[in-house]
Amino acid sequence: NRYSDILPYKHSAVGLDSADGSNENAYINANYIPGPLGEKNMFIACQGPKVNTVKDFWRMVRQENIGLILMLCRVAEDGITKCEEYWPSEGNPLSYSDINLEIKCESGVADTDHLYHRAFTLVDIDKNEIIKRTENKRQE
Repeated sequence: NRYSDILPYKHSAVGLDSADGSNENAYINANYIPGPLGEKNMFIACQGPKVNTVKDFWRMVRQENIGLILMLCRVAEDGITKCEEYWPSEGNPLSYSDINLEIKCESGVADTDHLYHRAFTLVDIDKNEIIKRTENKRQE
């Protein structure tokens, strides 16, 4: 937890599975948020990942079948790092063999001077199969 005065709610915390029996971290600072009509767990709010939580972030994206990531902060603000750059660049996928996951950036486009749109593909490393396609929109 990055800030001592902003704590996640325990009743709606997202828990990470460890299906393969590994000792992977089961905690991520993320909470489910209901939809506008009371739909349960429609959204997830999560802090921007730090260097040591990027892999857990992508585990959550995979586990929760997330199709859109909306980043509401910049990587750095006023010279202070706010979030690790968790996305891969085009042609340089991120690979996590211990959780059998590869993230590829399929495309990246600047929508405006301050908004960037990327499309990602999550791949099961062992099967070489696409697990999920997801998008990221973030402020530059």
